[in-house]
Amino acid sequence: MNEFESIEKELKSLTPKNPSPQLTDRIEQGLGDAGNLAMRRLPEEIKSPSASVKSNLTFFPWLGLGIAASLVITFLCAYFWENRGNEQFAPSSVRSTSPQVSLYEDPESPIHGVSVAELEAQSGMPVGGWLPTFQERLLDRIDEGV
Repeated sequence: MNEFESIEKELKSLTPKNPSPQLTDRIEQGLGDAGNLAMRRLPEEIKSPSASVKSNLTFFPWLGLGIAASLVITFLCAYFWENRGNEQFAPSSVRSTSPQVSLYEDPESPIHGVSVAELEAQSGMPVGGWLPTFQERLLDRIDEGV
């Protein structure tokens, strides 16, 4: 242990010497104006005003992001509450049954006594419902050579 303590004392006593004023003058002359700027230091008491402005400006984007996130969450909650809330709180008898529409035949109807096949043949429209159709058409193709 004594050996380590003596080595530690020797290491603590080894400190670099301060540079001489002649050395700093020669370095400043060698660097020119850049050396003068590099050696100049601002006092620690003076603080740059840009730091306080910068800290105030970083507050606003986070505030806007927080407001936008809260609006999105509010709208999503309202949407899902409206759509899913009705299914959860409705009685099971209402959910399982669909409204029954009573149909009656009108004796004065012009299609009275006409079969479904005849009605479809005369009107040209499917009786079972509308069938969706689509067509793809190329309207115009122009190559501008860009």
